[in-house]
Amino acid sequence: MTDPDGGRFTYAYDSVNRIKEVVNPQRERATYGYDPAGRRTVKKLANGTRASFSYDAAGNLTRLANLKSDGTTISSFDYDYDKVGNRTAVLEADGSRVTWSYDATYQLTGEHRTGSNAYRDTYTYDPAGNRLLKIHDGARTSYSYDAANQIIYSEDASGRTTYTFDADGNQEVVEQPSGERTTYVWDYENRMTSAQLPSGVRNTMAYEPDGLRVKLEESTGTKKFVWDGQNYLAETDENDDTQVVYTNEPRLYGNLVSQRRDTEAHYFHFDAIGSTRELTDSNETTTAQRLYDAWGRRLVTLGTTESSFGFSGAHGYFTNKVYGQMYVRARAYHPGQGQWLSIDPLCDVTSVLLDAVANCYTFVLNNPLNLTDASGLITLDDCSTNTECEDALVACMENCLSKHFWILPRSRCYNDCGIRYIAALDRAADEGLTSHLIAECCAGLPTPVQKGKCETEVTEIIGALGKARDRISEGGGPARFSYFGQVCTACQQHVEDEIDKVIGAVDDYFDYTGTGYDTSWPVGDHMWGIINCKRTGKTVAAIDFWCGGQWYWAPGKDGFGWTSNF
Repeated sequence: MTDPDGGRFTYAYDSVNRIKEVVNPQRERATYGYDPAGRRTVKKLANGTRASFSYDAAGNLTRLANLKSDGTTISSFDYDYDKVGNRTAVLEADGSRVTWSYDATYQLTGEHRTGSNAYRDTYTYDPAGNRLLKIHDGARTSYSYDAANQIIYSEDASGRTTYTFDADGNQEVVEQPSGERTTYVWDYENRMTSAQLPSGVRNTMAYEPDGLRVKLEESTGTKKFVWDGQNYLAETDENDDTQVVYTNEPRLYGNLVSQRRDTEAHYFHFDAIGSTRELTDSNETTTAQRLYDAWGRRLVTLGTTESSFGFSGAHGYFTNKVYGQMYVRARAYHPGQGQWLSIDPLCDVTSVLLDAVANCYTFVLNNPLNLTDASGLITLDDCSTNTECEDALVACMENCLSKHFWILPRSRCYNDCGIRYIAALDRAADEGLTSHLIAECCAGLPTPVQKGKCETEVTEIIGALGKARDRISEGGGPARFSYFGQVCTACQQHVEDEIDKVIGAVDDYFDYTGTGYDTSWPVGDHMWGIINCKRTGKTVAAIDFWCGGQWYWAPGKDGFGWTSNF
């Protein structure tokens, strides 16, 4: 992948297509290791620091330690869990301990920090999931809502703060007890285009057609954003001169590795939820420290290194320190309110509702210690350590497609169900297909040498196909191409070239029949290919490509895989 200034990022993968190495244009290298269960155990950064990960038998992350090259601790987090997998406590490196409690629906009801920066918060909710009461160190704030779950007011010792919404459900005015007003303006697609503080300071925003924000005009200057799919690649000024370049893992939503501002690189160190706790420089010196409450309110800011990626920064939450909101791709989140400022697009009355959606404003089902939302569209489990994410996406997709196939494009379902899950599904598909091909074509070979060679070749094929899939998606991804059918003809040759490079060199065990092209499907064009096993003459896999960056395995004659709906 190449950035706007011509710098090249390269990625290396292991035999089962897990990221093994990320190298940025400055040749700064991040490397990764995994345990036999496929869970990440170490991440080594270019400045010598590393993160180590430990798990219990259920797959819960029990320890995350950010360390210097000499083993000195930068930060560490030792987690406890309840029987259903909710985090109940963490012990940090300085001896501070935080405990959390939940109600029967796993909404956060209490957070208690002891040690440095101690505090105690408790929460209660109504049946719809709206926060009714917060008690912070004895100080009470109560909240009231209308029938649409829109906040009407919050009230504390200083008085009543009122909130009003426009007809589309976007928060429009916040008036403090003093009479000071913050106002928001939204466009016809319910994207925030300006925010004005009581001081008169105004920020304005501009977006691409796919909904991603590409410009933020502040009183201090203009930021323009260059995206790599769903990830921030760079920030420029109003003259398009690069100010910051970001290195990310090649995942649909991050993770952030480092940022380079001018000639200085700084490296991110996260906690389990993906919030930035420290940044270090090339000498492993800590240059910034951050602390947050469960909802993302920043409690401590130390150091001189600037970064907009704080709470849930690993997932791309962009914090505007002037007015306290976080831009999260599809929506804006306010950590002080603990809610989104606009409705989930899946809740829009002009769209089709999913049964799982109950409250259009609730942030991660009021469980911010265990759930994340990288798209602004739907709550996501942490897929990096929990294989249940695969079942969750399949259920979401089945629900969406079965109800709305002829109403919404399937690409809308794909996007709205949280495309971060697709990385996990891709891995599962790759592993499943690898096992299937080995069973069909390698198990019956007469000698161990032949079997071993066959298994190696199968693994290399599927690993290469996975990387080809990722390259086909580069620079766009499903969300960017959802509504542009013309992309299909443009990517056809690229798909064929990628597959030919992979399959063309394989002649001992498999043959490849080439691609077909079909315009009869209800959503644009599609291409297909067949892998045959030479030894048995059986068709062992069919490959089905949807253009626009989407890739699906379809069943072969033996019924492998899921249907091309997924």
